[in-house]
Parts: sequence; structure tokens; C-alpha cells
Amino acid sequence: VADPRLNEGLINNPNNAPYLDKILDRTEWRRYHCGQSLRYDIALRSEPIPNGCSLVDALGGGPRLLPELGSLAEGFVDVSEGKVIRDALGSNQPNARSAVGITSEGNILLVVAAQKPEAPTTSGMSLAALAEFMSSQGVEEAMNLDGGSSSSVYYQGRTVYGKVDKQGNKIKRKILSVLLVQEKIEGF
Repeated sequence: VADPRLNEGLINNPNNAPYLDKILDRTEWRRYHCGQSLRYDIALRSEPIPNGCSLVDALGGGPRLLPELGSLAEGFVDVSEGKVIRDALGSNQPNARSAVGITSEGNILLVVAAQKPEAPTTSGMSLAALAEFMSSQGVEEAMNLDGGSSSSVYYQGRTVYGKVDKQGNKIKRKILSVLLVQEKIEGF
């Protein structure tokens, strides 16, 4: 599990200084090994690992979408005198987005909201709309993964790109990190 405090670009960026405590305690997707089973959770980085469990891996992201939107608490958005002075994700604008969620039954949902080529500037979802959609699918805990041209999915040999340019062309780019889903491994 990587430590964001070791990311010099993050730590030394003067624009992040007022929000650094919040940034360093953002939401993460966690996988635990608890006895003989795996368990998934969405938690703030500072939240303790449950008793009887060990942390297998964690994927940083954010903000938390459900049970409530965590944009302000996690430093993605800041408001002063009733006016938004920081919105690092364009939270209220429609955009390509990706998210992960957990239902009450423990099922995992991966969601990619792609922009439509015929409506490049008005399609996609705001973070609130993404949270509402996930809730309508029975998700109780959810976290935003990434947005814009980082939002894509590869499934059964097909890639779906989330972001389009102003002319409606798919934006393809190299992705630095992924959430990989594979068949269950024996013993886990």
C-alpha cells in the first residue's frame, strides 16, 4: 500500500497546502483478508483496519459518493462565503466518470459513465448524479475512481472510452493505474 505522504509532487505543491490534511485522508477502496474470506470496504485512509483482518491492498480515489458525498470533507471542493472557490473535479459538471460501489448484499458494482459522441459537452454525469444512479442500483457505499479521459473500461476484448473531445471523437490515453477484476483465485 503506497503512502501519499511520499508523493513529493503532491506534498510540495503550494496549491495543495491549505487542503493537505484532507487530501492525505481521502477515501480509498480496501480489500481485507479476514480469517478465510476476503472483505471489501470503502473507508477514509485514517480509519482503522477491522479486528481480525489484515489489509491486502487499497486503491486511493475519491471523493466518497455514498452514503453521502464527501467532496468538501476530502478537499476536492472548498467554499468561502457561500461561493465555490475550489472544485478540483468539476463536481457539478457532466463528465466521464468511473466509480466502485458495494451493495447491502456485498456485491461490487463498477460503473463507467461515458460521454456521448453526439453530445460531447452535455453528457456524462456530475458526481451527485453518479451517486444517485449508484444508489438506484442498490449501492450503499461508493467511491469515485477517476474522471475525464482516465475513465474507461476493458471487458472481453472491447475498450469503452469515457471521454470525447468537442467534436465527439473518443479520447484515448495511456492509463497509469487500473482496478483489475479477475476470476476468483483458489484459496481466497
